[in-house]
Amino acid sequence: MKKIFSAILAVIILTVILMLCALSYLQNIQIVFVNATATINLNIVVMVLVLFVSGMIFQALLNVFKSSKKTLNSYKNQYEKMAVSNEEQSDKVKILEEKIKSLEIALSKALEK
Repeated sequence: MKKIFSAILAVIILTVILMLCALSYLQNIQIVFVNATATINLNIVVMVLVLFVSGMIFQALLNVFKSSKKTLNSYKNQYEKMAVSNEEQSDKVKILEEKIKSLEIALSKALEK
């Protein structure tokens, strides 16, 4: 449900951006930046497209970061499970060694009688 809502919202935002770009292109709206040394004329279409592309790049990097964080957490959980499993195995081995020692002692006492 959350992904569907995000997809619908993205389509709506993209549609609005494209409509604004089309309107500004048809009306040739420009923004003028006046500096002491130069004057820069920028069309709003160019500015909106640059902002849109930079937002898309930012979102892609954010998704990569989130997926790497999930992968790191899964590796961490897997390592913890392996560590617990190894501890359980070593505990089982110690218990079996103690049983063998007690049986050896009992056998040697039984043979002495």
